[in-house]
Amino acid sequence: MTGSPARLQSSCLSPIMRSFPYGAQLRPAAVCPPEPGTVVYVVDIPKEKVIYFDDGKWDYVLNHHYLPASPDDEKAYKKHLADCGFTNGFEFFEGRYANKFPHEMRRIEESWSRVFDVNMASPTLCGNIWEIPKENIVRIVRPGERATE
Repeated sequence: MTGSPARLQSSCLSPIMRSFPYGAQLRPAAVCPPEPGTVVYVVDIPKEKVIYFDDGKWDYVLNHHYLPASPDDEKAYKKHLADCGFTNGFEFFEGRYANKFPHEMRRIEESWSRVFDVNMASPTLCGNIWEIPKENIVRIVRPGERATE
């Protein structure tokens, strides 16, 4: 995506975490205040450097759930489970079905890419960035300060 830079706010991670992406909020009101020993960077990052995702959909991934593409897809998936004799799709990774149905696990995993199908106006839109170049730092928010000031 091209265009003006995205205004992001990202918590500073410890050096041990620097091999992971920085999570960024696009809405100042959604930014948690910095904890002691941390800071929040307010940065301007070009949009093409941001990996956008839907935070509302991210819970499906974290909980190993199937992420439906639409309400009709969700109905079809539930019917598929019922037709196969499963009462739910929550136990393919952990629980009584754990690792016993790799094709079902694969189906669920393949659905997770939908977390990147985003609506840019969504209140659950978030982003990840791989680096915070010094020249892109607009402000550093320390504990006791508000990120929205």
